[in-house]
Amino acid sequence: MIRDNSRQMGQLIDGVLAFSRFFFNETAATEIDTTALAQRVFEELHAGSGGRAVAFQLSPLPAATGDPTLIRQAWANLLSNAIKFSGRRADPVIEVSGNEDGHSRVYCVRDNGAGFDMQYYDKLFRVFQRLHSAGEFPGTGVGLAIVQRV
Repeated sequence: MIRDNSRQMGQLIDGVLAFSRFFFNETAATEIDTTALAQRVFEELHAGSGGRAVAFQLSPLPAATGDPTLIRQAWANLLSNAIKFSGRRADPVIEVSGNEDGHSRVYCVRDNGAGFDMQYYDKLFRVFQRLHSAGEFPGTGVGLAIVQRV
């Protein structure tokens, strides 16, 4: 029990540190091939998830402009959530798509996992907010808050 609590506290501290970096670090904006980046990040995460079969459907994505480290972190958070929350499905599917409309680029990560009740949508992007218990799905509740800041 003490080890579990210590591990959880360490994860929370790591989450706070990761979240705080987005407020204090200067970023270097470059153009990023998001299709290739999303594919690489998925392959890395999938390899570390036990190798279970996941249908990954990646449509061509518009390029992003931003700090490569931050953009990579955003994709890692989005795709790790999709892998984690679809993990109990016998047939997990993750779909990634995007489009560009003038000056806006929209990216969508969809999975057939646990989902959430839309009445709690406003809590999704708050730091340390979780819509599922830590016993159900591991995590600290900072991933989507980081994605929103990126």
